[in-house]
Amino acid sequence: MKPFTEKAIQIIKNIPEGRVMTYGQVAFAAGSPRGARQGVRVLHTMSSKYSLPWHRVISSRRTLHQGSGCS
Repeated sequence: MKPFTEKAIQIIKNIPEGRVMTYGQVAFAAGSPRGARQGVRVLHTMSSKYSLPWHRVISSRRTLHQGSGCS
């Protein structure tokens, strides 16, 4: 697994209950300031496997991204 993916998974797992982050914030915190789309990919492909709280990651427009792991 790539370092960005590992970091993004840990960041998403550690978003506190009642709080949200944008995909861009997750990417920035994981070391890739322009990697918001990669954050979407991580959440979409890894949310079931790692029990990621997909509902705590939102778009920059402050909305849930359709298909962001909602299953």
